[in-house]
Amino acid sequence: MTFAKGQSVAAKVDYNNQACWVIAKVLDYNKQNKTYLIEDLIPEDKAKQWTVSRYQLVQFPQNLKKIQKGQRLLALWYEEEINHWTTIFYPCQAIEVYQENKHGKLSQNTVLKVKFDGDPKYTFVNSQWTICPEQQQE
Repeated sequence: MTFAKGQSVAAKVDYNNQACWVIAKVLDYNKQNKTYLIEDLIPEDKAKQWTVSRYQLVQFPQNLKKIQKGQRLLALWYEEEINHWTTIFYPCQAIEVYQENKHGKLSQNTVLKVKFDGDPKYTFVNSQWTICPEQQQE
């Protein structure tokens, strides 16, 4: 899969000395090195940039075709203290899947009930705000 300049992606990067997945925008592609220059889509203060291979990127939204109960995912986290969504994806497990279409496929309105690792409560997120890097589509 190739990614176009300006395209939104989820990227596995070193963020504050920890490997994590973030929402980013493709700035450029280096044909010689076969790497992408990306930037944090919504930076906290100063925009962060990384150079990554295509194997560290997935399309965002990923438009997963199916999510199963119990499936491991990465999802955006809603930060109640600042009243908005983070741009970092956190590990979670799908507990329930709501509003699939009549063919059993996910729609843009599909809502997931998830349990984030280390959080005792359940959270509801739109399926468009989740990724499963193992399901990278070519």
